[in-house]
Amino acid sequence: MPVLRVLLADDHEGVRRSLRSLIEFHQGWQICGEAVDGRDAIKKIRRLQPDLVVLDIGMPYLSGLEVAREINRNGPSTKILIVTIHSSEQVAREAWDCGAKGFMSKPDAARDLVRAIELIQRGKVFYPEMITSLHAAASASAGVQGQLSTKAN
Repeated sequence: MPVLRVLLADDHEGVRRSLRSLIEFHQGWQICGEAVDGRDAIKKIRRLQPDLVVLDIGMPYLSGLEVAREINRNGPSTKILIVTIHSSEQVAREAWDCGAKGFMSKPDAARDLVRAIELIQRGKVFYPEMITSLHAAASASAGVQGQLSTKAN
């Protein structure tokens, strides 16, 4: 399997360092770059073309949701995993609407980050905050059915 190239985008060095250590520990995954704000994220995504961006919502200049919209507007080849302190079903739904393949709270990252990336890499989504409503939507839509995952799976 080819190397999964990951870009980290968070305005807090300590968060990026923690995420980096979790990702680099996994064989076959590589950090190709880091961004400190939304504008920096857009610039580095365009230049580095990562397979996945782990994206914070609350960044200066452009929010993670604005970055996600921009990524998907220019072709969704880079997958998006939102990692945020603002964890709620409403925020998760906004991330979903922006095309993110996964969503998790920062406090859950140590437990769930590797699993979420593995699922996204296999073409699934990771949205534990929305699982009840997503399962209902999946029942109505064959396009999403079979792609959902929770923390328990």
